[in-house]
Amino acid sequence: MERGRHRKAPDDVRLLRVAGLTDRVAWNLSPPRLLYPEAALDVALEADSLLDAVAALADACGSRRTTPAHLRRALAGRPRVRRRLWLAGVRDDVAAGTCSVLEREYLSRVERAHGLPSGTRQARIEYGGHTGFADVRYDVAGVVVELDGRLHHSSARARRPGSRA
Repeated sequence: MERGRHRKAPDDVRLLRVAGLTDRVAWNLSPPRLLYPEAALDVALEADSLLDAVAALADACGSRRTTPAHLRRALAGRPRVRRRLWLAGVRDDVAAGTCSVLEREYLSRVERAHGLPSGTRQARIEYGGHTGFADVRYDVAGVVVELDGRLHHSSARARRPGSRA
């Protein structure tokens, strides 16, 4: 809707005025729709909690529908965003390999808070003739940290602390 135009939304409809919509839409698709990084950023910005915002960005990148670089461009293209620095930090943590809310909280509240050396995230490991990926591997100490196990590797929302999904 154009700036300056005011419409009353019908019941059960929410109108959203968006500046710069032309650059945020894939017009070649039918029907046209928001670019995925833009939509993921919108979900993170409208999340009920900070953990839900982390889950939105982690799921968007973990599903390989977008990348942290695309999220960086989407965020840079918005002049007014609340919690910009925090969202940029989450995006950078996702780029560093945190794939869930729990992994990001571990990075923030354990590794950084206690001055631990940076581990290798989503590190390829061999065990019992099988190949897998560890959440964090500390090569200098020979330690592997598995935070959420294979059961919870379906989505970031499933790996949210306290969830049973």
